[in-house]
Amino acid sequence: MQMNCLEARKCIYHYLNGDLGEEKLRSFLQHLTECPECMEELRITHMVYSGVAKLDSSTDDPLDLERDFRRSLEQSRFLLLRRTGLRITCYAVETAAFWSLLLSLLLYLRLYFIG
Repeated sequence: MQMNCLEARKCIYHYLNGDLGEEKLRSFLQHLTECPECMEELRITHMVYSGVAKLDSSTDDPLDLERDFRRSLEQSRFLLLRRTGLRITCYAVETAAFWSLLLSLLLYLRLYFIG
């Protein structure tokens, strides 16, 4: 599903809170790669949220909001990649299990009828 700018901007807060489902996240990230305006909107919103959170925290970590923003996007893309790999692995295991059971059944029937 192709996402437009209005939908993408509605997703920004859900993205920052980690509330986007897999398909919505995939569409959102795809839209961001194609739309520099929405990417900039996300960057600004992320920096405001992260900056306020870091100022409120008691840690003395240096404030590198741009690095944190890039890392957040990389983690989201990696999450999608990992989920896709897991889904493919599950399909492969299910397929192997099906064929193993079918082959076992055929061998059993062959032994039963042939003797």
